[in-house]
Amino acid sequence: MILLLVAGGFLACVVGCGRKGPPVAPQIAPPVAVSDLTVRVDKGQVTLEWSVPAVSGVAPPEGFRIYRADLGPADCADCPLLFAEIGERRLDPNQRPAPQQPWRLSWQDTPASGLRYLYKVAAYGRGRETLDSNLVGVQP
Repeated sequence: MILLLVAGGFLACVVGCGRKGPPVAPQIAPPVAVSDLTVRVDKGQVTLEWSVPAVSGVAPPEGFRIYRADLGPADCADCPLLFAEIGERRLDPNQRPAPQQPWRLSWQDTPASGLRYLYKVAAYGRGRETLDSNLVGVQP
């Protein structure tokens, strides 16, 4: 009987302890990527507009980074696109709309005329950046 108790206790300790290892932080989902980026040009002024994606269970973005690629007039079709960050739109956590309300943001840029440009935005939050938005092109 004592042997059974000792064997059962040993077995419970070995099996019940689980896997030992360093602690792992829980994975935090980044904000959802923008999918409706639009562009408008008026008198050389480029205006980008997009909606703030709202998904339940995912943290809202802390802000957005705006990127632009300058495509000279004769760029090759196979050349890589080189985007540079041209701005940032931080969001005030106290001014966020109710979860199911649409929330549109905009950004204005005044690039040199005569060149072609591509724009994209990426949301960020909790130390991570989302995938890029859709690309929009313009030639002011």
